[in-house]
Amino acid sequence: MIVPTKKDDMPHSVAEEPRAVRVARPLAYVGVSFVFLVLTLYACTGPRGSDQFWYLGDTITLLAGQPPLTNTIYPGPLLRGDFLLGENYFTHHTLVSYLVLPFGMWLGAYKGWIAFNIVSTFVTAVLIAVCLGRLATRSVALMGFGAFLLLPLTMWQTGNALQEVAFCMVTMLLATLYIFAERG
Repeated sequence: MIVPTKKDDMPHSVAEEPRAVRVARPLAYVGVSFVFLVLTLYACTGPRGSDQFWYLGDTITLLAGQPPLTNTIYPGPLLRGDFLLGENYFTHHTLVSYLVLPFGMWLGAYKGWIAFNIVSTFVTAVLIAVCLGRLATRSVALMGFGAFLLLPLTMWQTGNALQEVAFCMVTMLLATLYIFAERG
């Protein structure tokens, strides 16, 4: 397949593309999304590692309507005399913990994190496709969408109760705003 080198060489609208391409491209997006979902959900076996237990504990605490306090006590503040039991806030007290709450109310703490991460990952992939479609071609946009979703690291982060996927989404949103502001 030959990729056009100049914007003028590309079809100016989807209607100018061959019918097979107009039909195949949406099917490719759906196919890649399906493969991503199947592999990610297959890999979801429960929390792994201390950070995930903290995130889940924090989510359970917030869902119960309790203040953002943790039972994790580190020796440093304790030895320095900086520790006050009533002020021991979550180790990872960030906005993401609150963004997960609607999903957690609906699905429970662990499944809520996974659902939130899946939504965040898809939003990120769509933004990648939009930006690449704006900067390059529709085919490159599809390749970027698929490459991001099918990266093992993307699936790992999505299938675990971790905040990185949300930060990726916010970063891509800022990049999208920049690209559209820059290009008019």
